[in-house]
Amino acid sequence: MGDGGGRGLSLTKLVLALGLAPGIYLGLMIGLKAAALNFLWESPTDIALVIGWLAILFGALGMLVAFILVALGRMLRKSRGWIVFSTAAAVATVFIFVDRFGRCYACHQFLDWRAPHLIYTPIKSFLITVGVGAGCFGIGAGIGGAAYFIWKRWQKRSIRLTCYLIIVVSIAVALAESYLSTPGRGEHRSTQTATVDRGSGVDHLIFIVDDAANWTVANYLMAGDRLPGFAYLVSNGASGDLETFRPTHSPQVWTTMATGRSPDRHAITGFINYAFPGMRYGIANFGIPFEWMLEYVCLRLHANGIGGARSLGPERRRVKALWNIATDLGLSVGVVNYHNTLPVEAVKGFMLSNYFYLSLEKRGADCVFPDSLLPAVAEMIAATVDSSFDWIAGFTESEIPSETAVRERIDLIKRVANGDYTANQVAFSLFKRFDPSLMMMGLKGLDTVGHTTYWEYALYHYPDRYRLTSYLRKYTSPDLVVRLGKVIDNLYILHDRFYRAWVNSLADNDALVIVSDHGFEMNGNQHEFGPPGIVILYGTPFKKGYRIANASVYDIAPTLIYLLGLPVPADMEGQVLLDAIDPHWLASHPVRTIDTYEAGERRPSQVPSKIGEDALKRLRAVGYIR
Repeated sequence: MGDGGGRGLSLTKLVLALGLAPGIYLGLMIGLKAAALNFLWESPTDIALVIGWLAILFGALGMLVAFILVALGRMLRKSRGWIVFSTAAAVATVFIFVDRFGRCYACHQFLDWRAPHLIYTPIKSFLITVGVGAGCFGIGAGIGGAAYFIWKRWQKRSIRLTCYLIIVVSIAVALAESYLSTPGRGEHRSTQTATVDRGSGVDHLIFIVDDAANWTVANYLMAGDRLPGFAYLVSNGASGDLETFRPTHSPQVWTTMATGRSPDRHAITGFINYAFPGMRYGIANFGIPFEWMLEYVCLRLHANGIGGARSLGPERRRVKALWNIATDLGLSVGVVNYHNTLPVEAVKGFMLSNYFYLSLEKRGADCVFPDSLLPAVAEMIAATVDSSFDWIAGFTESEIPSETAVRERIDLIKRVANGDYTANQVAFSLFKRFDPSLMMMGLKGLDTVGHTTYWEYALYHYPDRYRLTSYLRKYTSPDLVVRLGKVIDNLYILHDRFYRAWVNSLADNDALVIVSDHGFEMNGNQHEFGPPGIVILYGTPFKKGYRIANASVYDIAPTLIYLLGLPVPADMEGQVLLDAIDPHWLASHPVRTIDTYEAGERRPSQVPSKIGEDALKRLRAVGYIR
């Protein structure tokens, strides 16, 4: 059984050394990385808790794998050298595979009913998974060899000291890197709020984010004269692609468009803060190894009443959004249904969070500012409840198939169509009532129906490119392809009606800006690496029928600030879309600049609100969370 200098090493010690120790060490390293990404250095208790919970999690996983391998080795009467090598290799392989498997969507695509892939067949996905596993095993074998080498020479003092030194140095480096790499650390900020004079700009600026709108679908429908509003805006304004960053997670992109900052500066990286038990703020940014695993574990804990899933909102945003800047400078604003605005902030005007029509009764003042608007908003929501969206879903109530999964999809389509309708009607009514200088609204239906019906859309519109294979028949049918294949088109037509109403409401010195955070394409009902979004600029300041080139999501905030007649801050990462501005307007409205609108450090304003089960269910239905 024994060989080498490790003869005295018991099997229990092997399990602890090769399973528990790597798990605890991994939890420490990932916990420190999470601390930087999530600004936990402002809450030292949270640092200790996230490290502790991750050490327990990975330590338990490592010990389980190590126990199985050690027990197997003993049962097979293998040498301790073989046990050391195989156990270390197995633990490393499992850790690496969990990370790689979670990041490689195509590898586990065939396990996910929400998004059956139309390009990778199940066998291809399975083979990719096997290939990833083989690669992880290869790396694990190398780590196992290193563990065997160390075990054989553990009696040498130099080997022990070298190992201890590597551990101490790596922990010290991780501590320093975690603290110093916190986004924004050392960033210069003004010590007082900027005071500026508003120059001449538009009287009213309406900014609409139409999540997942893309030119492929819009151009197809415009060619059939089915989007007269879009066609009018394109002919009489400036439009083009809007480059985004990838992966195209909506909270990141929406917040970048509202702040002019990258995600590592504004810190809004998802929909949810995942809090292990005892944590005050939680983990929002999973840009670390094992992100898929950690999200899954946190949600399972939440489902069992342990820890919590909390909304990721303005209390964690590190920079000012457009509505904060406008409010600070005395401009009136209105914000309705914009991502990551729960709980709402105090603004000069009104704000309705992105969950306002889902949970107004439960959340109340969290969803509406000022809270004196609650009765009026409740009345408007009740007035917009509309069951006439059968034409969008392609089914009347009596025609919906009995299968649970199909009924859930159709119900979701109707609810998101009604959600967009409600958001638009409430925003339009409040705009007319309060007359804000800056009006911001979000529409999310196209993204949701893209996640849930894009394979039917592709099969319906591109029958020569995609086939209804036997595999896909498990999730859809010829009848569903005909009916649900038109859902995306129908929702564009509904949004077109909204845009015509907004255009008709504009006065001579008003402007309308419509964007999407990303497009959609056929890659398994997901858009993480999808095409660019759209940008449409309409009103007096803009060229007519102009095609914009090289526009980016970073350019939206500077452009909107310029249109309001305010100086553009130099610390925003984009620039004003000057090529779309009419030369006569630009000559009489030159771009002014300022260093920054930030003053001091923006710290967490409050503990995040717990997210409602309805919101979690919707996020899970479209694959945003597992």
